[in-house]
Amino acid sequence: MSVAADTDGTLRKGSLKWINVAALGAAIAISGNFSGWNYGLGVGGWGGMLVAAVGMALLFFILTQCLAELAAAFPQGGGFDYYAEHALGPGAGYIAGMSVAVALAVGAGLATSFAEAYTSAMLGIGGWPVKIGLFALVMALQLRGAAEAVGATMAVGLVALTILIVFCIFLAPHFQIANLLSSSAAGPTAFPQGVSGIARCIPFALFLFLGVEQAAHAASEVQDVERSMPKALSVAICIAFGIGFCVLLFATGSTGAERLATANDPLYVAVSAVPGGAGTHVMERLVASVP
Repeated sequence: MSVAADTDGTLRKGSLKWINVAALGAAIAISGNFSGWNYGLGVGGWGGMLVAAVGMALLFFILTQCLAELAAAFPQGGGFDYYAEHALGPGAGYIAGMSVAVALAVGAGLATSFAEAYTSAMLGIGGWPVKIGLFALVMALQLRGAAEAVGATMAVGLVALTILIVFCIFLAPHFQIANLLSSSAAGPTAFPQGVSGIARCIPFALFLFLGVEQAAHAASEVQDVERSMPKALSVAICIAFGIGFCVLLFATGSTGAERLATANDPLYVAVSAVPGGAGTHVMERLVASVP
């Protein structure tokens, strides 16, 4: 899935096919499978997380289809701030732009914190040096140009998707329905907090899809944007939901909702819960390598 670039590292117009945009959106979104979603197990149980994830899949599908239309109409726009300004004026555009900036800053902080949790668990190396190193690596990649950043994102996303699939296959033989249930006053249940628990799971279900909408910003470099963008974002949502459901099912079903609910590195905890062996050791290294 290579992308064409000019000599200054920028993407050429029409250099991206719909499959490149789908891969980019999925690559951004599936990183949330490594950490963050599992906290929802503590507030709403596995059932609450499942219902919230389905709701968020529908929300992001509608959002991305709206963005696909806007991106096709204003391929030079470059984001939410442009669309808001065009429709509602400069004040709304400023608020939208600042909101996106804050969200990206918070997201970057969360991503480095979760990555640090995995390196600390696997290698015993953590703290601020790891976080600063990750920030420096990302900044260096961005400074090299958009083509390199897009190519690297898709490559890392493909590796992450492969590892997540292997992770689910590895845990499938250890799946037990009882592990999906949380303790409550009424006994084991998939919905320990009922409807309120589902609502409280929504922020954590967002981790399974967060960032997929950013792929719409590549509109000016996409071939046949009117047809390509809706299809690409739909495929990205389907991939994100499919792998997110499998991780939610097999990680929880093999380890237990309550055990995963407080982990900063849930995939590592899930693999570590499997009886030791060569396969477990290899899988621990794999899930700790991508975040």
